[in-house]
Amino acid sequence: MRLLRTAAICVAAACIVGVATAAAVGWHEGYRIYVVHTGSMTPALNPGDAVLDRPAPAAVHQGEVVTFGVNSGPDSVVTHRVNAVAANGIKTKGDANPTPDPWTVQFSDVIGTKFLTLPYGGYVLVYLQHPQGIASVLTALFAMILLWHLFFPPEAITADSATRPRHRHRYRREPTPDDPSRELDELSPAFLAPASRWLDVTHPAPGFLRSSAGPLGRPADRRSYFE
Repeated sequence: MRLLRTAAICVAAACIVGVATAAAVGWHEGYRIYVVHTGSMTPALNPGDAVLDRPAPAAVHQGEVVTFGVNSGPDSVVTHRVNAVAANGIKTKGDANPTPDPWTVQFSDVIGTKFLTLPYGGYVLVYLQHPQGIASVLTALFAMILLWHLFFPPEAITADSATRPRHRHRYRREPTPDDPSRELDELSPAFLAPASRWLDVTHPAPGFLRSSAGPLGRPADRRSYFE
């Protein structure tokens, strides 16, 4: 079970590191991701989809789906299909629009061309942009960790380990040849229970029998039973 838990943790960590590394390398190479907000490109791109664009090429061709910046309209970035290429720029058109766009896009305004479409990926991106979305994801991860420890505990508690004493006795002294209580120091409280009843003391401890009077006021001559 421990090997399975370790393997699962390693696989999860490797997936997270791999995704983070791929995202960092892609961003460095110029790949960008955008969310589709309108239905002007349906059925190729539906609202809620995400578009992954590669860097803008040196030249674009008719029929390509490009992302470009515009200065008018509610959105500053638009993803449409190239309808015509002219010397002064390109004309674009949404697949669902009956007419081409009214503007002419300059080649320098092209940000990138479509590389990959992620269906419904835009909903995930928009959800993670809000603090509530991040908090819910962290809560879900914490719940998964708790469930993992609930169904796969680190160590199974057996009856033998539950009845085994957790701590040894505190008192331990170096025995000397002339010390008659050296064996008494190394005995457990359970073994000393009959001796405590015989000596009429509750819990004998090392050193009690060597003092002039114990904490219960017993005389020191009780040690004669051990000599």
